[in-house]
Amino acid sequence: MRRQRQKHTDVWKQYEKGVTYKTDTGVYDTVRTNENFFIGKQWEGVESGGLPTPVFNFLKRVVLFTVAGITSSRVKLQAAPIGSGDDTTNADDYDQTLPVSAQQQLESLSAQYDDAAERGAWQDADRLHQQAEDLRAVYGYSGGADGTGYIPLTNQPEPTSARYINTLYDAQNAAAQAALENAYSQSIAALDAERAAVGSTYDAAKNDAAARSAVERSNFDEYAAASGLSSGAGTQAALAYSNVLQGDLSALGAAEAAAETALDTQQSALTVQHQYELARAGQSAALDRAGALLDEYNTQRAVSIERDWRDADQAYNTMLFNAESEQDAYRRALSASEATGVYSGMGPYGWSSEQIARAERLWQQDYGF
Repeated sequence: MRRQRQKHTDVWKQYEKGVTYKTDTGVYDTVRTNENFFIGKQWEGVESGGLPTPVFNFLKRVVLFTVAGITSSRVKLQAAPIGSGDDTTNADDYDQTLPVSAQQQLESLSAQYDDAAERGAWQDADRLHQQAEDLRAVYGYSGGADGTGYIPLTNQPEPTSARYINTLYDAQNAAAQAALENAYSQSIAALDAERAAVGSTYDAAKNDAAARSAVERSNFDEYAAASGLSSGAGTQAALAYSNVLQGDLSALGAAEAAAETALDTQQSALTVQHQYELARAGQSAALDRAGALLDEYNTQRAVSIERDWRDADQAYNTMLFNAESEQDAYRRALSASEATGVYSGMGPYGWSSEQIARAERLWQQDYGF
């Protein structure tokens, strides 16, 4: 309980220090004067000596117009607690995962932002920061208020135009992927057909070599029988024919293996090329989609800004018209009062009953009968 009482005492001391500081710096007096001027009490504390104290409260209209201009500009407040988001990833790290063209745009915007901030051109700096945020939003994240954080954008409603663009580019990307897959399938089919032809060709060549060897051996056996050669000579000849046949078959087998290896190499190269083409097509489609979405966003934003400025300009012109009409009405009422000596019509324009009575007495003294 004693600790809680001490805590309350500390809070009260801090409050008194704040009151003293604001009193010494004139904050309370300034705020009171500003509020009085806004609500129309612009003669507060002034001794008019009974003279009229007319009020043309254009300040209230200017303030309301300024507020309307700000609120119609779709001002956004973006806040995040310290330490929120992915602790191991910041915007700079994630920016490096974007396509090269997007990285270059962000680097350029960052350099321009630093230059504007160094010059104190904060409007330009805010504009450049918003452009960087718009680009990051295309890839589904935000850099936060200072552009250094990583905040995934979730549950963002997709505009109708963006949905149309995404549908269009999804269809184009699917068609491009299908064309690449079809070309790859045809190339693989051609290689498979060539591989089958290689097997048939070399099988036929091996059979032909064996047949030729058999014919030559048969001819030699007939020649040996007719010539009366010994069985040893026949055995030597048979061995020689067998060696020649094995050599021919080995050469054909090596040639067949070399042909199949060449086809395997071609297929591997085709697969690598196919994967590269798929990746390049996907990246190109992503860049085209991002560019189209960014262009559409900028177009819609420009239309919105133009509409907001048009509305603000119309509101400003209306304010001026109303102020001029009010001044004309005041002058007409004052002229009528001065002509007749009846000042009761000045009440709606801020005249008090004492001021009206005094004005009528003065009029009677000068023009009364």
